[in-house]
Amino acid sequence: MNRVLLVLLTAALGLPALGCGHRQPDPVSFLGRTRDAVLATDSVRYRFRSSGLAGAASAVDSMSGTVLIQRIDLSGSNYVVRVEAEIIPAAGPRRRVVGTRQEDGTIWRYEPENGRAEYGSIYGVGTILTGWMRPALMYPFFDPESLAGDIEAETVRWEGTDEVAGEACERVRVEFADDPERAEWCLGVDDGLPRRLELIEGAEGSRLEIWDINTDAETGGDRLELEIPEGVERVPVDYGPRPGAELPPTSFETPAGDTVWLTDLRGEVLVLDFWATWCVPCGRSMIAIEGLKQELVEEPVRFFAVNTMETAEFAKVRGFMEKRRLSSELLVEGDTAHREIARGNLPAAIVVDAQGRFVGMTIGYYGTGSEAYLEQLIATALAGE
Repeated sequence: MNRVLLVLLTAALGLPALGCGHRQPDPVSFLGRTRDAVLATDSVRYRFRSSGLAGAASAVDSMSGTVLIQRIDLSGSNYVVRVEAEIIPAAGPRRRVVGTRQEDGTIWRYEPENGRAEYGSIYGVGTILTGWMRPALMYPFFDPESLAGDIEAETVRWEGTDEVAGEACERVRVEFADDPERAEWCLGVDDGLPRRLELIEGAEGSRLEIWDINTDAETGGDRLELEIPEGVERVPVDYGPRPGAELPPTSFETPAGDTVWLTDLRGEVLVLDFWATWCVPCGRSMIAIEGLKQELVEEPVRFFAVNTMETAEFAKVRGFMEKRRLSSELLVEGDTAHREIARGNLPAAIVVDAQGRFVGMTIGYYGTGSEAYLEQLIATALAGE
């Protein structure tokens, strides 16, 4: 048979290509191999470059540099990291930034050009100090189990081979039925390690490329410390209202349509947990807060689950809480308070004392560290400090 006709017939029947010298792999098995490869290492050092795809290139900052990650456990929240980067903003001058997340949860961000080093607790300032790092972090390296979601996605498709910095890769595309975001992986043929990741939502996606991967990287001691020269201003970063400030008049609704004002709840310590059904860390945080609620059942503390950033589908919201056996009092239509008090963060747990004053808040969910931080805020509120 003529070879051209054979190739056309093969394509028409959906058969594997013949004579191509490459056997199509099972993409699910390859992602499983990647997870095993990442689990086998506790530390990694790599070089990276992140940028916006075509539809977002004019609005997304470009960044390049080096990353050093040491995983402490497999929770996905307990790791230390150092990022050194040059950032080229979509608008404005380029700048150098060095940031670390240390084992005690302290975050540092240092920009040599402005002579300023900012710091704070990961549990209280969260993405305020670490948000700039996010485009540089290949998430399986600090949370290998996160690949389980990709492996179990509705669509996992092999899309051929590619090359990143001289390394041959298998390209695997992942799509989710209930999420507009998709992932396109480039996974090393020889070792299964990620070499490139594109997280794409419409035309507003971005690309993260990594190379010079060293999984035997030394990450302890001085390598993760941030050296700040003498004379550099060290500035603590707080977020949200000023501690001790009385919160402005704020109202919520119950699913039944009743209005609840914060001023009507004085006399008890309040925990306002802002969440949404589509926010994965919110679910984890809510389960942890439920455990803390049960421990404090004898204390004058009221816990509210404040739903926000989604339409009033009360059946869906209730179902979410019932499935997870969450007993906090449900409030809805919390967008205004979420914006003005929690500054738009999810998850965010606000602690208010019995006099209606802001005590503090947790931002994001970082495992037991976040739980201990919230418990400390509640203890401060109960003590009236």
